[in-house]
Amino acid sequence: MNNWDDEFHAEHNATGTKNKTNYTGLTIVRGFSPDHYEGGAWNTGGSCSGKVRPALDSELVENSFPNVMHEKQVTGFNRAMKKKMNKSKMKSMDITEAFPYRRDGHAGPH
Repeated sequence: MNNWDDEFHAEHNATGTKNKTNYTGLTIVRGFSPDHYEGGAWNTGGSCSGKVRPALDSELVENSFPNVMHEKQVTGFNRAMKKKMNKSKMKSMDITEAFPYRRDGHAGPH
């Protein structure tokens, strides 16, 4: 996918709820969760199990992909908000910055 495609998909997903004319509820759009595998990706032997505490700043691995995805999601969300066509509420739950620290926050591989 190119940049436009990624932003379009984020916008399209967020806009779907906004265009339901009778919908008046709250929609929470969760942001991108960066991975935190060690020793490879999820499908090449990497693992994130066995962690018992959050990561420290010094333990975080720099990866530009989450930053790119985060920017695309924010751009798409903001575009969708401008197209509001009903009385619903839509909020962004931006987890991108916090989640690399919580490598201990989910179950293991099973």
